[in-house]
Amino acid sequence: LEAYKAQAINAQTKGSLCIKTTRVPCWESGENPSHDFNCSSEGFSTELLECGGMKTGVYIWSMRVVRICDWAWVGVGLKDSHKSTTLIDRKRWLGDQENGWVYGRGAAIHFTRRSGGTFPTYGKGDVIMFTLDLTERGSLHARVGSGEEVCLFVDMLMDGEKKVDRSFVPAVSLRDPGKVRFLGFLTQSSHGEGTTTASSSRE
Repeated sequence: LEAYKAQAINAQTKGSLCIKTTRVPCWESGENPSHDFNCSSEGFSTELLECGGMKTGVYIWSMRVVRICDWAWVGVGLKDSHKSTTLIDRKRWLGDQENGWVYGRGAAIHFTRRSGGTFPTYGKGDVIMFTLDLTERGSLHARVGSGEEVCLFVDMLMDGEKKVDRSFVPAVSLRDPGKVRFLGFLTQSSHGEGTTTASSSRE
């Protein structure tokens, strides 16, 4: 995995995902294979990447902060179910939701609860590399630029001592004029919901 992480540090890897913008209007895609989340709302705008869910194995991806805002958060959320059950409220801050895990402003927050520890801040131009490890109890790590990797969350697959079935996708919560670019998956498990390359519609 270290070889893949080194690729993220120099930010050379680009994704080749295709977003269906009619279903995810804030993600923009064009000739550039990267994908931007561009927020023009004074309130929170939360979006999930339209891709196959991450369920087991290890996944690594990167995001670049194109424009910073006073309330910029990136992380993961639970993928909407096959029955079209909406698990994430797109008009609320992701860190206030039971199904969201976010990192920003030097903090890591899930369902209003702050993870213990010290976390680096990020700003305009920074590349954030995420590693989601779903091999055991579930954990999310992050690295800003060439800095040290930090553990943001643990026990993401646990309900008490019981392991539960969860499917994650990259997510963002921003306010105007925030803009974050998804750079792509560097490596991915083959045990997700089909694939982690983006699908053209919700599963």
